[in-house]
Amino acid sequence: MYKILKKIQKISLLKTFLFNFHYFGFKGLYVLPVLIGKHVELRDLKGKITVENFKTGVVQIGMNDIGIFPIKTTVASIQNNGEIIFKGKAELGIGTHISNGGILKFGDNFTVSAQSSIICSNAVTFGKNVLISWNCQVMDTDFHKIYDKNTNRMLNPPQTVFIGDNVWICSGGWVLKGVSLAKNIIIAANTTITKSVFNENVIIGANGKILKENIRWER
Repeated sequence: MYKILKKIQKISLLKTFLFNFHYFGFKGLYVLPVLIGKHVELRDLKGKITVENFKTGVVQIGMNDIGIFPIKTTVASIQNNGEIIFKGKAELGIGTHISNGGILKFGDNFTVSAQSSIICSNAVTFGKNVLISWNCQVMDTDFHKIYDKNTNRMLNPPQTVFIGDNVWICSGGWVLKGVSLAKNIIIAANTTITKSVFNENVIIGANGKILKENIRWER
C-alpha cells in the first residue's frame, strides 16, 4: 500500500489526463495507459503514439527515481513529431528526455533509470528487457549537417539505431547513429559506441573492445 501511495504522489493528474486524451481520446481517459510525473515537460505533442498492451500505467514517464538525483529538480521531457510505439511495459525515469521526429520503438520491459536522452530523427528500435542507466544517450543523428565541399553530398545523414533484447547500457554510455547491438550485451560505463556489435553475451568497452565473454546479467 505504501508503494502505491508513494507512486500516486508522483503523478501529475492534469498532464496525465491531457496526454492520454490527446493521443487516445476518451478511451485513454478511461484506461490511462500512460502516467506522467509532476516534473515532466510536454513539448510538441504531435505525431502518433501506440501502446500495444493497453492497460493502466503500462507506460510511466518521469516517475521512477534513484537516490542520486533530487526528484523536485530533475525534469524529464517528451517531444514527439513522429511515431512512438510501446510494445509493453516501459518506465522512463526522472530526467528522461525523449525527442522524436522519426519512428521510435520500445520493446517490453524497457527501463531508463534517470537523466538520460533518446533522440530519434529517423528510426531507433529497442528490443525487450533493455535497461539504460543514468547520463546515457542514444541518438541516430548528428543534428548538424556536413557536406563534401566539391560534390555538395551530405556526409552524415541520420542512420538507424537498433538495440537488441536484454541489453544493459551502464551509466555514461552513448550509442550513436548507425549502431546495431546484438542481444545479451552490457555496454560498460562511460563508453561511446560508434560501431555495431554482433557478438552476444559480452561486455563491451571503449572502441568496441570485448572486455568479457560468455556473460549473462540480471536486473
